[in-house]
Amino acid sequence: MGKRAQRKRKNGTGRRSGRPDGHFPGPYFHGGAPGLAPGSRLLPSTQLGAAFSYFDPTATYDPAQVYVTTDQNVARAYAARYLHPSGEPRPGDLYEVRPTGALRVDEDYSRHGEFRGVFLACPAAEILRVVDRAVQHTAKELVELERPYLVWGAPDKPVYDEQGWIIPSEQMRDNGVTREWTTSLLPWLRLSDVDAKGRLTIARRAEDPWRAFLEAVPALDRHHLIEEVRSGPTPARRLRCSTCGAEFVDVLPAAHHQLGDREMKLIAQIHEWPSAPTPPLAMAAAHRDPSRWAWLDDHELTIPAAALSD
Repeated sequence: MGKRAQRKRKNGTGRRSGRPDGHFPGPYFHGGAPGLAPGSRLLPSTQLGAAFSYFDPTATYDPAQVYVTTDQNVARAYAARYLHPSGEPRPGDLYEVRPTGALRVDEDYSRHGEFRGVFLACPAAEILRVVDRAVQHTAKELVELERPYLVWGAPDKPVYDEQGWIIPSEQMRDNGVTREWTTSLLPWLRLSDVDAKGRLTIARRAEDPWRAFLEAVPALDRHHLIEEVRSGPTPARRLRCSTCGAEFVDVLPAAHHQLGDREMKLIAQIHEWPSAPTPPLAMAAAHRDPSRWAWLDDHELTIPAAALSD
């Protein structure tokens, strides 16, 4: 099971290999290279002569060990993240295996008794059966599979609640991140998509950052709908929310209201912006669903050069 940096949020001991810890009841699973058959042996990188790299300097990885797990979901996630030796992502396969040699605890999970029998390492392993071929999962599904082991340093401090919303870490809370903000985000959002201040790093990486904001904050442009109202012999244009009845003369506050006053306030607070990014988010929302924004003309909003970087 090729260890990956995303999983190393639990603890890093700085030790290179596990220690013998007795018997851990199976079955055991491994997610990795596709195309292997029952009876095949899984060997560590050092015996295969394969190059290896590891992206988290605080985590431990022993290239002389084969990594296995007693949780099939964990192995399934690793299979879905398999990288070909060329570095190209490819769907891996999920196997049930028999460890050969002494089983050792994966040191990244040995501090807490709850995980000691789940993440293991051994000198080699034999494939007993193929559980699944070409395993593929969405990013959301991968987080769900690994949720029991995604914790803020200890098992009693989970990263996600049962609905998939991020529970702010102590560092995040110190930075002013609240549950009000994290529960407004997309459930099962990856930790790499949110920084320690709660800012949406996913938007910085996106080709269309404001569309990424709309997707990461599902409550935007959901609860209110503005409509244009004209009446009288020389009708003046008025904008009214068909949901709550609020009325507006100017386009900017109307757009802000349709996007969501609460959500826009939270976005500005978390990203430490002097004002909410109403124009670019309104235009992104209008392009996503023109029928909800038929009252808005493109030229009515001036889009400032808003920064998404640190």
